[in-house]
Amino acid sequence: MLGSEDLKTIYNNWIVKKFAYKDINSGVIRIDTPFFDRHNDSLILYALIDSNNNIVLTDGGYVLDDLESSGVDIIASPKKTELLKKHLNSYGVNLKDSDLSIKTNVKDFPHHKHRLLQAMLFTNDMFMLRKKK
Repeated sequence: MLGSEDLKTIYNNWIVKKFAYKDINSGVIRIDTPFFDRHNDSLILYALIDSNNNIVLTDGGYVLDDLESSGVDIIASPKKTELLKKHLNSYGVNLKDSDLSIKTNVKDFPHHKHRLLQAMLFTNDMFMLRKKK
């Protein structure tokens, strides 16, 4: 019979297999995740690392730009912007222009990576707020 350690091992092996990390250039790493947006495309993060090993994780503006191209302009609506900012704050995620980002250090990288992913998934789900034609 499966035990808790078996499930933990299975999940950890899956995570190792499904996350892909690629050096784009010096100080920039692309992170492909096993989580999907509403188009069934993999969510992608970028880690921007400075000379002191401080890390900024960002979606590169993908989620909000994708929503806008689909007719959901979150920033144009004060109510939607307020809802978005409230949720982003709960994850510790910042919004600048259309970029979702979070600052972290090496030690807290895994935790903050998942916080940004949660924020990206929430923001992606704001597609449901579009006006029906």
